[in-house]
Amino acid sequence: MSVILGIDPGEHTGYCVFDSTTSEILDISVITLSSMKTALVDYYDAVAKLFDDFKVTEIVLENIHTTQYMYAGLKLAVELIGVIKYMCQANDIPLKMQMPTVKKSYVKEAKDILGKGTSEHEKDALCHVLYYMDKKDKKDKNIIEPEVEEEIKDARIPPPPKPTKPSKSTAITSKKFSNRRK
Repeated sequence: MSVILGIDPGEHTGYCVFDSTTSEILDISVITLSSMKTALVDYYDAVAKLFDDFKVTEIVLENIHTTQYMYAGLKLAVELIGVIKYMCQANDIPLKMQMPTVKKSYVKEAKDILGKGTSEHEKDALCHVLYYMDKKDKKDKNIIEPEVEEEIKDARIPPPPKPTKPSKSTAITSKKFSNRRK
């Protein structure tokens, strides 16, 4: 049995446990974090229970790293992604990450499958699973392995400039401005 866990991370994390052998949804729900003080531990515990209950063999996770997703909850979502990355590495479970935009083309299908009464977070998690199932064998640019993502990121970031000593004129100007503020 091949079990895929689709995750849409955030304060209300949608998840979908999907058996890719039978194309059956085994579980779909939302992990809601009640306390920001214990959010990472609570999240770890909830996902660890899914790992144990369903013997997860693969994870599909929404990747958040573009400026359009800069909102108050971004910090938490990024931290939750870090928890998932850690859990995948520690348990030797393959992780695939997808851009948030890929789910758009699967929203109608997810709504048809789930019907009314499911949250947007659950639908988003299912959309990520559906996209992955359709594209996993096709070298899709929107399915990223974290190791490859790091290589791409490292290739784009130029090395930091070498530190230079401030010139005398810069030091004098700084003193002049600091004297004015007093």
